[in-house]
Amino acid sequence: MCNSYLSIKVHIVSNEWSEKNITWNNAPSYGTEITSEDITDGMEFNIDITDHISNSSELSICILEKSPYCTYGLQSNSKEGGGYNSPKLMIQYQGISIELGLFIFSLILMVLGTIGIIHQKR
Repeated sequence: MCNSYLSIKVHIVSNEWSEKNITWNNAPSYGTEITSEDITDGMEFNIDITDHISNSSELSICILEKSPYCTYGLQSNSKEGGGYNSPKLMIQYQGISIELGLFIFSLILMVLGTIGIIHQKR
């Protein structure tokens, strides 16, 4: 990495590739830039792709180094590398509303109450 910082940018790329067959020569070209960030050696960083997720089941991104380029560039473990430094996909989702939660809880209580009444009659 660099002694100070490394600037990266993240682009959306075509989903027309496969992990087993991709090479430097057949890699998809990159499209729209999603975000950019300055990172330092050993720094963990997150890429928020929320605004770019659609109804599609796939999203491909490319992480590029912006100039000025550093001697060793951006280095990362692969998923096969395992351990703490492996890339991770973190998913955050919004919970259900309080009203819906109370409705579901009420239904569960009604069902459990009905089961209890039926069980007592036997």
